[in-house]
Amino acid sequence: MMDTRFHLVYSIGAVANYIQMPAGPVNLDVLKMVPRDLSLAISAALNQAQREGRSVEFRSITLPRSDGGNDIVKINAEVFEPSPELGKLYLVALHPDAESASGVTEFEPFNLDRQLLDRIATLEGELQSTRESLQSSIEQQETANEELQASNEELLAANEELQSTNEELESVNEELYTVNAEYQGKIYELTELNDDMLNFARSTDIGTIFFDKDLHIRRFTPVLGKVTGLTESDVGRNLATFADPALQLMLAAAPKVIKRGKGVYEEILDLGSKGTFLLRLMPYRTNNKDVDGLVASLVDISKIYDAEQELKAILETVNTGICVTDEDGRFVQVNTAYCRIYGYSPHELIGKHFSMVLPTEDRAYGGQLHDRFIKDGVEMPALWEVVDKHGDTHKIAVRASLLRRTDGSRRKITVVTDFADIVALQTQPQSTGNAFQSIGEGTLA
Repeated sequence: MMDTRFHLVYSIGAVANYIQMPAGPVNLDVLKMVPRDLSLAISAALNQAQREGRSVEFRSITLPRSDGGNDIVKINAEVFEPSPELGKLYLVALHPDAESASGVTEFEPFNLDRQLLDRIATLEGELQSTRESLQSSIEQQETANEELQASNEELLAANEELQSTNEELESVNEELYTVNAEYQGKIYELTELNDDMLNFARSTDIGTIFFDKDLHIRRFTPVLGKVTGLTESDVGRNLATFADPALQLMLAAAPKVIKRGKGVYEEILDLGSKGTFLLRLMPYRTNNKDVDGLVASLVDISKIYDAEQELKAILETVNTGICVTDEDGRFVQVNTAYCRIYGYSPHELIGKHFSMVLPTEDRAYGGQLHDRFIKDGVEMPALWEVVDKHGDTHKIAVRASLLRRTDGSRRKITVVTDFADIVALQTQPQSTGNAFQSIGEGTLA
């Protein structure tokens, strides 16, 4: 039994009479291990069996012996496939041919020449088939060459497209020149915008002045020139050469502002008949965030300042204690009557927590009420016992209102009336009505 490469797979019987291992490297090719005539017979029988799909028998095959005699054998060849995994196998059976040896046989003896001719014819047919297959491969190769030629033409077309793209890029470059011209127009527009901003600065009521690092004047608005007496001829002069009070204050604060490089310096400046101004100084920064000078502004707050002074005067003349606390419960402002009730001066109260005037056991509760009032704005008038600076207790009536500031923060305004004042008023019947009316008006305020 052999595989399709004629390699020995399995043997049974007296195969040693016909098979001889050749010299050299191990080779299981059966056709090389049997005599030449038998090899040709086996090859021809297997070729015919595979071609015709049936078992083939060759008889009267003469094999020489080593003693000078001859053996007459017959072979049966068959191609079969026991399983798809094993594939095709060749089965060859060798038998002594007694009938052919006796000369009595009805079978045609094996003719080597005829088998060789048949084999040659088969090989020629296979050669012709191979030629046709080769021709087909050549045609396929030619087709592939044509496809490659087509691909080459496509590449040439792509190259032309790249050339076209290059021309488009040149067109884009021309468009960039156009865009550059448009940017020049934008620069002109920005120049106009700068002029507009300068005119805007001149039209406002806020005086603004710009200095370089050495405090030389760069430019200023007409309002500031009117307040300080500067003229256009003063541009470029150093700030130290002026005696105006506002400019002198700028000169004093400028080094600290420039050195710090951040924040804003603010101070209220009373210029007499010219009015009251808020002076603001801040660093002048470039696009690179570098400090390159100073910006100062004067804002006229005369009306606001006067109104604030009037309000303070009113608070000081009212005989009812009034205090203002921030969201943290710290005193922001107190009037004279409030200080009189508790025996403190204003600077002893400002910045301190309001609970300092409450007994120790009431401070936590008072703080909770204050926080709730800041949040909700609701607190009923109440009677409290408080402690003054000297440790003496007072009974007071309290009422509060909530102030919502424009910056979003909140303040509590508390109006306090000492019961001692009420008792004093009760000893003067003729003026009691007017006094209580005054206290009520102060409380509502």
